Amino acid sequence: MAEPAKKRQRRPLSEEGRKKKQESDRHRAQKRINLGNAFAGWRELKEKEGCKLDADLAILLLDFYNRWQTSTPSKAQTRPPTLPVSSITEESDQDKCEANQDLGVEPLPDESEVVALETSMHSMSIAEDHPPDSPDEGETSHFKDTIKEVVTDAHPQITALLHPVRGKYKGIQHSLDIWHAAKSLSKKLRRVGTKKKQKEIIVWTKDIVNHFWYWSKQAQTEEHFKMMWSGVIHHVCNKHTWATGSCEHEPLAEESQDKPWIKPGSEAHRVLTEVVFEKRWLTQVKKFINFRPARNKEGQKMYRKSYNKKSTTWSAYEMKEKKTYSYIPEIQKAILAVRLQSATTHRRTSEGTCVPGGYWSKKT
Repeated sequence: MAEPAKKRQRRPLSEEGRKKKQESDRHRAQKRINLGNAFAGWRELKEKEGCKLDADLAILLLDFYNRWQTSTPSKAQTRPPTLPVSSITEESDQDKCEANQDLGVEPLPDESEVVALETSMHSMSIAEDHPPDSPDEGETSHFKDTIKEVVTDAHPQITALLHPVRGKYKGIQHSLDIWHAAKSLSKKLRRVGTKKKQKEIIVWTKDIVNHFWYWSKQAQTEEHFKMMWSGVIHHVCNKHTWATGSCEHEPLAEESQDKPWIKPGSEAHRVLTEVVFEKRWLTQVKKFINFRPARNKEGQKMYRKSYNKKSTTWSAYEMKEKKTYSYIPEIQKAILAVRLQSATTHRRTSEGTCVPGGYWSKKT
Protein backbone atom coordinates (compact mmCIF):
# COMPACT_ATOMS: atom_id res chain seq x y z
CA MET A 1 0.00 0.00 0.00
CA ALA A 2 1.39 3.32 -1.04
CA GLU A 3 2.14 5.77 1.72
CA PRO A 4 0.25 9.07 1.65
CA ALA A 5 2.26 11.96 0.35
CA LYS A 6 3.70 14.17 3.01
CA LYS A 7 2.73 17.80 3.09
CA ARG A 8 5.42 20.10 1.95
CA GLN A 9 6.49 22.38 4.75
CA ARG A 10 6.70 26.05 3.96
CA ARG A 11 9.97 27.77 4.46
CA PRO A 12 9.85 30.45 7.15
CA LEU A 13 9.70 33.92 5.69
CA SER A 14 12.41 36.41 6.33
CA GLU A 15 11.67 39.73 7.94
CA GLU A 16 11.67 41.46 4.55
CA GLY A 17 9.45 38.78 3.01
CA ARG A 18 7.01 38.98 5.91
CA LYS A 19 6.69 42.75 5.49
CA LYS A 20 6.09 42.37 1.73
CA LYS A 21 3.38 39.78 2.39
CA GLN A 22 1.69 42.03 4.97
CA GLU A 23 1.77 44.94 2.53
CA SER A 24 0.32 42.76 -0.24
CA ASP A 25 -2.44 41.47 2.05
CA ARG A 26 -3.24 45.00 3.14
CA HIS A 27 -3.64 46.22 -0.47
CA ARG A 28 -5.77 43.19 -1.30
CA ALA A 29 -7.98 43.74 1.76
CA GLN A 30 -8.53 47.39 0.79
CA LYS A 31 -10.00 46.29 -2.55
CA ARG A 32 -12.46 43.88 -0.95
CA ILE A 33 -15.94 44.79 0.20
CA ASN A 34 -17.82 42.78 2.83
CA LEU A 35 -21.44 42.72 1.68
CA GLY A 36 -22.68 40.82 4.74
CA ASN A 37 -26.43 40.22 4.61
CA ALA A 38 -26.65 42.06 1.28
CA PHE A 39 -24.80 39.27 -0.56
CA ALA A 40 -28.06 37.57 -1.60
CA GLY A 41 -29.35 40.85 -3.05
CA TRP A 42 -26.03 41.31 -4.88
CA ARG A 43 -26.42 37.93 -6.59
CA GLU A 44 -30.03 38.64 -7.56
CA LEU A 45 -29.05 42.01 -9.04
CA LYS A 46 -26.15 40.37 -10.86
CA GLU A 47 -28.49 37.83 -12.50
CA LYS A 48 -31.10 40.47 -13.27
CA GLU A 49 -28.62 42.76 -15.05
CA GLY A 50 -26.97 39.84 -16.84
CA CYS A 51 -23.49 40.53 -15.47
CA LYS A 52 -21.07 37.62 -15.59
CA LEU A 53 -18.48 39.06 -13.22
CA ASP A 54 -18.75 40.98 -9.97
CA ALA A 55 -16.53 43.66 -11.49
CA ASP A 56 -19.08 44.27 -14.26
CA LEU A 57 -21.86 44.85 -11.72
CA ALA A 58 -19.61 47.13 -9.66
CA ILE A 59 -18.85 49.27 -12.74
CA LEU A 60 -22.56 49.45 -13.53
CA LEU A 61 -23.40 50.63 -10.02
CA LEU A 62 -20.60 53.22 -10.05
CA ASP A 63 -21.85 54.63 -13.35
CA PHE A 64 -25.34 54.87 -11.91
CA TYR A 65 -24.00 56.62 -8.80
CA ASN A 66 -22.07 59.16 -10.89
CA ARG A 67 -25.20 60.00 -12.89
CA TRP A 68 -27.27 60.36 -9.71
CA GLN A 69 -24.69 62.47 -7.92
CA THR A 70 -25.14 66.27 -8.00
CA SER A 71 -22.78 68.41 -10.08
CA THR A 72 -21.57 70.36 -7.03
CA PRO A 73 -21.16 67.82 -4.23
CA SER A 74 -20.99 69.11 -0.69
CA LYS A 75 -18.58 67.96 1.97
CA ALA A 76 -21.27 65.94 3.71
CA GLN A 77 -22.88 63.72 1.07
CA THR A 78 -23.94 61.16 3.62
CA ARG A 79 -26.51 61.57 6.33
CA PRO A 80 -24.91 62.30 9.69
CA PRO A 81 -25.56 60.05 12.68
CA THR A 82 -28.71 61.04 14.48
CA LEU A 83 -28.27 63.12 17.57
CA PRO A 84 -29.53 61.79 20.88
CA VAL A 85 -32.69 63.43 22.15
CA SER A 86 -31.95 65.09 25.46
CA SER A 87 -34.00 66.67 28.19
CA ILE A 88 -33.17 69.08 30.97
CA THR A 89 -32.60 67.57 34.40
CA GLU A 90 -35.15 68.37 37.02
CA GLU A 91 -34.20 71.20 39.35
CA SER A 92 -36.03 74.01 41.04
CA ASP A 93 -36.43 77.44 39.45
CA GLN A 94 -34.45 78.96 42.28
CA ASP A 95 -31.44 76.72 41.68
CA LYS A 96 -31.61 77.53 37.96
CA CYS A 97 -31.59 81.27 38.59
CA GLU A 98 -28.68 81.02 41.06
CA ALA A 99 -26.62 78.88 38.68
CA ASN A 100 -27.28 81.19 35.75
CA GLN A 101 -26.42 84.29 37.76
CA ASP A 102 -23.13 82.76 38.88
CA LEU A 103 -22.20 81.87 35.30
CA GLY A 104 -23.46 85.15 33.84
CA VAL A 105 -25.87 83.57 31.36
CA GLU A 106 -29.55 83.95 30.69
CA PRO A 107 -32.01 81.35 32.05
CA LEU A 108 -32.55 78.32 29.86
CA PRO A 109 -35.76 78.29 27.80
CA ASP A 110 -38.69 76.05 28.50
CA GLU A 111 -37.94 72.31 28.33
CA SER A 112 -40.43 71.75 25.54
CA GLU A 113 -38.60 74.26 23.32
CA VAL A 114 -35.23 72.55 23.88
CA VAL A 115 -36.74 69.15 23.13
CA ALA A 116 -38.35 70.60 19.99
CA LEU A 117 -34.98 71.94 18.85
CA GLU A 118 -33.17 68.66 19.46
CA THR A 119 -35.99 66.64 17.91
CA SER A 120 -35.68 68.74 14.76
CA MET A 121 -31.89 68.37 14.84
CA HIS A 122 -32.42 64.62 15.25
CA SER A 123 -34.32 64.33 11.97
CA MET A 124 -32.37 66.65 9.71
CA SER A 125 -29.41 66.26 7.36
CA ILE A 126 -26.42 68.56 7.07
CA ALA A 127 -26.21 68.41 3.30
CA GLU A 128 -28.30 71.07 1.64
CA ASP A 129 -28.75 68.92 -1.45
CA HIS A 130 -31.13 66.60 0.44
CA PRO A 131 -34.24 68.77 0.81
CA PRO A 132 -36.63 65.93 1.80
CA ASP A 133 -34.63 65.35 5.00
CA SER A 134 -34.37 69.04 5.88
CA PRO A 135 -36.85 70.62 8.29
CA ASP A 136 -39.28 73.21 7.04
CA GLU A 137 -38.75 76.82 7.91
CA GLY A 138 -41.94 76.78 9.96
CA GLU A 139 -40.64 73.96 12.15
CA THR A 140 -37.62 75.89 13.40
CA SER A 141 -38.77 79.50 13.33
CA HIS A 142 -40.64 79.26 16.63
CA PHE A 143 -37.51 78.54 18.71
CA LYS A 144 -34.95 80.59 16.76
CA ASP A 145 -36.14 83.65 18.65
CA THR A 146 -36.24 81.96 22.07
CA ILE A 147 -33.01 79.90 22.16
CA LYS A 148 -30.02 82.23 21.93
CA GLU A 149 -27.15 79.91 22.84
CA VAL A 150 -26.40 76.18 22.90
CA VAL A 151 -23.47 74.68 24.85
CA THR A 152 -22.16 71.33 23.58
CA ASP A 153 -18.94 69.45 23.01
CA ALA A 154 -16.96 69.81 19.78
CA HIS A 155 -18.85 67.16 17.81
CA PRO A 156 -18.38 67.87 14.07
CA GLN A 157 -22.04 67.21 13.19
CA ILE A 158 -23.33 69.61 15.86
CA THR A 159 -20.74 72.18 14.81
CA ALA A 160 -21.98 71.95 11.21
CA LEU A 161 -25.62 72.35 12.27
CA LEU A 162 -24.82 75.53 14.23
CA HIS A 163 -22.31 76.98 11.75
CA PRO A 164 -22.78 80.78 11.66
CA VAL A 165 -22.85 80.86 7.83
CA ARG A 166 -23.78 77.45 6.40
CA GLY A 167 -25.59 75.84 9.34
CA LYS A 168 -29.32 75.22 9.53
CA TYR A 169 -29.36 76.97 12.92
CA LYS A 170 -26.93 79.76 12.12
CA GLY A 171 -28.92 82.23 14.20
CA ILE A 172 -28.08 80.39 17.44
CA GLN A 173 -24.83 81.08 19.28
CA HIS A 174 -22.77 77.89 19.62
CA SER A 175 -20.43 77.72 22.63
CA LEU A 176 -18.14 74.84 23.50
CA ASP A 177 -18.01 73.33 26.95
CA ILE A 178 -14.96 74.84 28.61
CA TRP A 179 -14.33 71.63 30.56
CA HIS A 180 -14.14 69.55 27.38
CA ALA A 181 -11.84 72.14 25.79
CA ALA A 182 -9.45 72.07 28.76
CA LYS A 183 -9.48 68.28 28.77
CA SER A 184 -8.69 68.17 25.06
CA LEU A 185 -5.79 70.59 25.52
CA SER A 186 -4.41 68.53 28.41
CA LYS A 187 -4.50 65.36 26.28
CA LYS A 188 -2.59 67.06 23.46
CA LEU A 189 0.12 68.31 25.81
CA ARG A 190 0.53 64.95 27.53
CA ARG A 191 0.66 63.13 24.21
CA VAL A 192 3.47 65.26 22.82
CA GLY A 193 5.21 65.39 26.21
CA THR A 194 5.80 61.65 26.29
CA LYS A 195 8.15 61.74 23.30
CA LYS A 196 11.90 62.03 23.44
CA LYS A 197 13.38 65.54 23.90
CA GLN A 198 9.89 66.85 24.78
CA LYS A 199 9.63 65.78 28.43
CA GLU A 200 9.66 69.40 29.66
CA ILE A 201 6.12 69.89 28.31
CA ILE A 202 4.71 67.38 30.83
CA VAL A 203 5.96 69.53 33.72
CA TRP A 204 4.19 72.62 32.35
CA THR A 205 0.93 70.92 31.35
CA LYS A 206 -1.06 71.90 34.43
CA ASP A 207 0.09 75.53 34.28
CA ILE A 208 -0.72 75.82 30.56
CA VAL A 209 -4.23 74.43 31.13
CA ASN A 210 -4.77 76.86 34.02
CA HIS A 211 -3.59 79.67 31.75
CA PHE A 212 -6.23 78.62 29.21
CA TRP A 213 -8.97 78.53 31.87
CA TYR A 214 -8.05 81.98 33.18
CA TRP A 215 -7.99 83.81 29.84
CA SER A 216 -11.09 82.04 28.55
CA LYS A 217 -12.92 83.69 31.42
CA GLN A 218 -11.14 87.05 31.45
CA ALA A 219 -10.77 87.82 27.73
CA GLN A 220 -13.52 90.01 26.30
CA THR A 221 -12.64 89.66 22.62
CA GLU A 222 -11.12 87.03 20.39
CA GLU A 223 -8.06 89.19 19.68
CA HIS A 224 -7.45 89.75 23.40
CA PHE A 225 -7.54 86.02 24.08
CA LYS A 226 -5.14 85.20 21.23
CA MET A 227 -2.68 87.85 22.39
CA MET A 228 -2.58 86.56 25.97
CA TRP A 229 -2.80 82.90 24.98
CA SER A 230 0.28 83.22 22.79
CA GLY A 231 2.19 84.54 25.79
CA VAL A 232 2.49 81.04 27.23
CA ILE A 233 5.27 80.15 24.77
CA HIS A 234 7.27 83.12 26.14
CA HIS A 235 6.51 82.51 29.81
CA VAL A 236 7.83 78.93 29.79
CA CYS A 237 11.15 80.33 28.49
CA ASN A 238 11.36 82.84 31.38
CA LYS A 239 10.50 85.68 29.03
CA HIS A 240 7.60 87.71 30.42
CA THR A 241 7.51 90.59 27.93
CA TRP A 242 7.12 90.21 24.18
CA ALA A 243 6.24 92.36 21.18
CA THR A 244 2.44 92.30 21.59
CA GLY A 245 2.05 92.10 25.37
CA SER A 246 3.38 90.97 28.71
CA CYS A 247 2.50 88.66 31.59
CA GLU A 248 0.17 90.07 34.25
CA HIS A 249 1.70 88.24 37.22
CA GLU A 250 4.04 89.77 39.76
CA PRO A 251 7.81 89.57 39.21
CA LEU A 252 9.00 86.03 39.92
CA ALA A 253 11.73 85.35 42.43
CA GLU A 254 14.44 82.90 41.45
CA GLU A 255 13.81 80.63 44.46
CA SER A 256 10.03 80.51 43.78
CA GLN A 257 10.44 78.69 40.48
CA ASP A 258 10.34 74.91 40.93
CA LYS A 259 10.01 73.97 37.24
CA PRO A 260 12.84 73.92 34.70
CA TRP A 261 12.54 76.60 32.03
CA ILE A 262 12.22 75.42 28.44
CA LYS A 263 15.10 76.45 26.21
CA PRO A 264 14.00 78.68 23.28
CA GLY A 265 14.38 76.94 19.93
CA SER A 266 14.54 73.47 21.47
CA GLU A 267 12.44 70.54 20.23
CA ALA A 268 10.06 70.87 23.19
CA HIS A 269 9.58 74.60 22.55
CA ARG A 270 8.95 74.01 18.84
CA VAL A 271 6.29 71.35 19.50
CA LEU A 272 4.64 73.49 22.18
CA THR A 273 4.45 76.38 19.71
CA GLU A 274 2.69 74.11 17.20
CA VAL A 275 0.10 73.12 19.83
CA VAL A 276 -0.52 76.71 20.93
CA PHE A 277 -0.91 78.04 17.37
CA GLU A 278 -2.82 75.08 15.94
CA LYS A 279 -5.13 76.47 13.25
CA ARG A 280 -8.23 74.46 14.16
CA TRP A 281 -7.78 75.33 17.83
CA LEU A 282 -7.58 79.07 17.15
CA THR A 283 -10.70 79.01 14.93
CA GLN A 284 -12.72 77.88 17.96
CA VAL A 285 -11.59 80.72 20.22
CA LYS A 286 -14.87 82.59 19.81
CA LYS A 287 -16.64 79.55 21.27
CA PHE A 288 -14.33 79.47 24.31
CA ILE A 289 -14.41 83.07 25.48
CA ASN A 290 -18.07 82.79 26.49
CA PHE A 291 -16.78 80.48 29.25
CA ARG A 292 -19.82 78.22 29.33
CA PRO A 293 -19.72 74.93 31.25
CA ALA A 294 -22.19 72.18 30.42
CA ARG A 295 -22.58 71.31 34.12
CA ASN A 296 -24.30 73.06 37.01
CA LYS A 297 -22.82 73.97 40.38
CA GLU A 298 -23.31 70.44 41.73
CA GLY A 299 -21.27 68.99 38.87
CA GLN A 300 -24.27 67.43 37.16
CA LYS A 301 -24.88 67.74 33.45
CA MET A 302 -27.51 70.30 32.48
CA TYR A 303 -28.74 67.88 29.84
CA ARG A 304 -29.19 64.15 30.07
CA LYS A 305 -29.81 61.55 27.41
CA SER A 306 -33.29 60.13 27.38
CA TYR A 307 -32.14 56.97 25.63
CA ASN A 308 -28.69 56.06 26.90
CA LYS A 309 -27.25 52.71 25.86
CA LYS A 310 -25.41 52.45 29.20
CA SER A 311 -28.44 53.07 31.41
CA THR A 312 -30.12 49.73 30.67
CA THR A 313 -28.97 46.26 29.74
CA TRP A 314 -30.24 45.48 26.27
CA SER A 315 -30.46 41.86 25.14
CA ALA A 316 -31.50 40.47 21.78
CA TYR A 317 -33.18 37.08 21.87
CA GLU A 318 -35.03 34.91 19.41
CA MET A 319 -38.81 35.20 19.45
CA LYS A 320 -40.35 31.71 19.20
CA GLU A 321 -43.90 31.03 18.13
CA LYS A 322 -46.07 28.90 20.40
CA LYS A 323 -46.49 25.39 19.03
CA THR A 324 -50.01 24.39 17.88
CA TYR A 325 -49.24 20.90 16.51
CA SER A 326 -51.66 21.52 13.65
CA TYR A 327 -49.93 18.87 11.55
CA ILE A 328 -50.98 15.95 13.79
CA PRO A 329 -54.63 15.75 12.57
CA GLU A 330 -53.34 15.72 8.98
CA ILE A 331 -51.03 12.80 9.78
CA GLN A 332 -53.85 10.92 11.47
CA LYS A 333 -56.10 11.41 8.44
CA ALA A 334 -53.36 10.18 6.11
CA ILE A 335 -52.77 7.06 8.22
CA LEU A 336 -56.47 6.26 8.35
CA ALA A 337 -56.85 6.75 4.58
CA VAL A 338 -53.97 4.39 3.88
CA ARG A 339 -55.41 1.72 6.13
CA LEU A 340 -58.85 2.00 4.55
CA GLN A 341 -57.47 1.77 1.03
CA SER A 342 -55.04 -1.06 1.76
CA ALA A 343 -56.17 -4.66 1.00
CA THR A 344 -54.02 -6.11 3.75
CA THR A 345 -53.15 -4.87 7.16
CA HIS A 346 -51.70 -6.00 10.43
CA ARG A 347 -54.03 -7.91 12.69
CA ARG A 348 -53.77 -8.63 16.37
CA THR A 349 -54.30 -11.99 18.05
CA SER A 350 -56.34 -12.56 21.14
CA GLU A 351 -53.15 -12.21 23.18
CA GLY A 352 -52.58 -8.71 21.70
CA THR A 353 -49.55 -9.52 19.56
CA CYS A 354 -49.33 -8.03 16.06
CA VAL A 355 -49.23 -10.50 13.19
CA PRO A 356 -48.50 -9.29 9.63
CA GLY A 357 -50.84 -10.27 6.85
CA GLY A 358 -54.56 -10.90 6.87
CA TYR A 359 -57.48 -8.95 5.47
CA TRP A 360 -59.38 -5.99 6.81
CA SER A 361 -62.78 -7.16 7.88
CA LYS A 362 -65.59 -4.81 7.02
CA LYS A 363 -67.63 -6.36 9.83
CA THR A 364 -65.18 -5.09 12.37
